[in-house]
Amino acid sequence: MSLKEKNIVVDIAFNNWALNDTENQRWTKEWIERRMEIFMSFTAKSLENQTNQDFTALVQYDDHTEHLVKKAMRKYKRLPSNIKMIPHSELKMQFENHVRDAKFGYFVRLDSDDLYHESFIQQLHDFQDSENINVVINQKGYVYDAIQDRLATVSFKSPPFYTLIYKTEDFLNGFRYEMKGHRSIIEMPHHILTNRNYTIIVHAQNTSTTFKEKYEKGMIHDTSEKNRVLNGFLGEGRDRLNVIGKFMNKLS
Repeated sequence: MSLKEKNIVVDIAFNNWALNDTENQRWTKEWIERRMEIFMSFTAKSLENQTNQDFTALVQYDDHTEHLVKKAMRKYKRLPSNIKMIPHSELKMQFENHVRDAKFGYFVRLDSDDLYHESFIQQLHDFQDSENINVVINQKGYVYDAIQDRLATVSFKSPPFYTLIYKTEDFLNGFRYEMKGHRSIIEMPHHILTNRNYTIIVHAQNTSTTFKEKYEKGMIHDTSEKNRVLNGFLGEGRDRLNVIGKFMNKLS
């Protein structure tokens, strides 16, 4: 059987890791229920909105919170088959299973409260230089304040919106790149996608991102332009507007 050229896996930490959570609030019922609402309303919607659905998203939760996570999930419609909630202990096995029938594994990093543009997975499928590039980087994106309905453009030299590329044979044999967080990826053999491919969501539960004053210079004030941008991440129509309106009321 001939191998596919690439398999794409989106790697999302739900509550098995969180920045600045020294008291492990992410393991509580309240945190899980609120983050599930954010994930289902924003992140999952951006994945469901991808024009190319040839990918698998693995959303990991801390093993000992499984009962809380599954209970929180029951409030929402079933996720598509290519978006899987899994215990963190299964991640290595799942990674290997989802890339072993391809020459290259593409591992996309995404936080459980952020978005990728609807064309992003297609852009990865279109990328042709897997042999020479270790990481595909998205430097340009947006930040969206879901509390006050504000949108601004942002750009970072070495952001946490990247995709690692491994030769599948090397990955299955245990090879991993040496990295020092996302700030080190710019030092790896890389390719930069020029589109504004991500949106950072600012919300009340978010402890690591705020709508900083420096974002104001990139603020998009035109309502039609703001809606056009958000449509590209969350889809068009009343459903998207209802989601945003709900969060403006509930998260403030």
